[in-house]
Amino acid sequence: MKFESNSPAYLWEVPHLVVTIKNYTFNGKVIPVLGSIDLLHKYYRNFISKVNLKIDDSLKAMSLSLTEDKSNDLEKIKAIFYWVKDNIKYIAFEYGYEGYIPREASNVYEQKFGDCKDMSSIITCMAKYASIPNVHMCWIGTRDIPYSYKELPTPLVDNHMIACFEFNDSTIFLDATDSQTRFGLPSSFIQGKEALIDQGNEYKIKKVPVVAAQENQTKETIKSN
Repeated sequence: MKFESNSPAYLWEVPHLVVTIKNYTFNGKVIPVLGSIDLLHKYYRNFISKVNLKIDDSLKAMSLSLTEDKSNDLEKIKAIFYWVKDNIKYIAFEYGYEGYIPREASNVYEQKFGDCKDMSSIITCMAKYASIPNVHMCWIGTRDIPYSYKELPTPLVDNHMIACFEFNDSTIFLDATDSQTRFGLPSSFIQGKEALIDQGNEYKIKKVPVVAAQENQTKETIKSN
């Protein structure tokens, strides 16, 4: 196989089979595992439902201080997003279920590092402390993964976690792992992909937009005498 620069990941090009377990039988009872988006969300939900249940007074105080002078929820979540980008270093330690379960926001705040799940954990937790509604954890696959949720409703469709903020009929995707992308733009490696947005016992799937070049340009003006 010959690789070319800037070409799609090999999974987009190479024929392959994916073997999954839809159910198993225990004591004569069929136990469903995967095979639908509902079951996939239920599976994922087990990993986040017990995270950030205990209030961290220090993190809450910092979240309130950070947002107290902001006039609306958009400005508040923007301040939280940039604080996480600037103060939490992206370091991934993943082994077994650590690849699925976000760490407590209090631990991320204390240690000042975390992976994508941890950043989504602290963003959503800080938003809750600041009374910002409609900030959710999301599962998503990067552009290296070719599958949609309809095609393959298993964890193989995802390899990343972010947060999102639903505001005025729009969705702002919050990926703090990318230190260069400004607020309001999705990181380059998730553009065009589907996000599975957690809403408690419910969920929604939303496609991350591909940002037009005009929206992602940097202008510099140099004047000389």
